Amino acid sequence: MTTPNALLELTSVLDRPFITFDGVRCELRQPEEFSVVDYQKLSRKGKRLDLLMNGGDLSDDEERELGGLMSAIVKTILIAGDDVHAKLNDVHRLAIVRTFMQLQQASLEPAGAPAPEAMTSSAS
Repeated sequence: MTTPNALLELTSVLDRPFITFDGVRCELRQPEEFSVVDYQKLSRKGKRLDLLMNGGDLSDDEERELGGLMSAIVKTILIAGDDVHAKLNDVHRLAIVRTFMQLQQASLEPAGAPAPEAMTSSAS
């Protein structure tokens, strides 16, 4: 239920988005399910993942780190059984991480808010 003129509307009800993998429904955690510390850890892993993904040629150690990071992030954000996690490959994991990140970005943008470029151009 929306409240007219509310500056911020919060709820304790979770409506988790989900993906399917081999026909199995797997839910993605919502940011409000993480403690501040856990969210910070997840954010750091995400930044390191981004750096490795966009940093050019990787050493053997960095390749292993990249795979480990994707696995750790997906285990944190995807509610699924061990059998599902075991079947995921790096392409699957990357798609899950990207989907999660897109959802988080969209949740940070208030409905009806002007685009960032519109806000900066009107301020000039």
